[in-house]
Amino acid sequence: MCDVRCGGSRTAFLSSPAGGVMDPDKLRARTESIRERLAKFSQYPEQAFCGLPTGHFLLGPPLRDDQVVTWERRFGVRLPEDYRSFICRVGNGSLTMGSGIRDLLSLQVPLASSLGATPFPHTVSWNPILKCDPKLSSAEERKAIETDYFDDCHIAGTIEVLHDTSIPVILVVCGAEKGYLWCDERPFDGGIYPMGGSWGSDGEDPGERITFLDYYDRNLDSLLAEAARYLHRTQGR
Repeated sequence: MCDVRCGGSRTAFLSSPAGGVMDPDKLRARTESIRERLAKFSQYPEQAFCGLPTGHFLLGPPLRDDQVVTWERRFGVRLPEDYRSFICRVGNGSLTMGSGIRDLLSLQVPLASSLGATPFPHTVSWNPILKCDPKLSSAEERKAIETDYFDDCHIAGTIEVLHDTSIPVILVVCGAEKGYLWCDERPFDGGIYPMGGSWGSDGEDPGERITFLDYYDRNLDSLLAEAARYLHRTQGR
């Protein structure tokens, strides 16, 4: 397990996942665009979204900056700037139980304290189960592999931000992959891999990385495009 802690000055946390400094104006423009597009959901009937009520997409009220700072101090991290901007300017958590975005204040960073967080240990997909041959491994060996497989050290430095899929989606908040979304499919023997990567792969780097705002942006555009197609089919507009 990595014993390096994620801490340091505020300046150290202002880098984007790609390594450059995020432009505050561009970030503000993106979150404002999301707010405007979310407001359009009330214009469409429920059938436009596969029968899901429009309330399914409602978010909780944005958090105050002091609430976020308190949470960050508790776990010794600073959240990725795009996610931080979203929960402070757009909304925090989904209002519909069991769907959408997790409420930040209900989340914890595994193996973290106010002294800092253990960095997320992976940079490529990880799935040692693929290397375990049940025919050649003893029961004790398989148990040891499974114990390590589900150890929290493998999701250290992350928070589970999405819970509307069968696969937990985690956001890296500490480590080289900070700011990117990963999938934790260990319960289904799929390992841990970057969102956009392949299920069950080991040692694979899909190249592209997806941030929280990228994910939300793409899904929002996809839903609104589908709603527009529905109106075109049913109402000719």
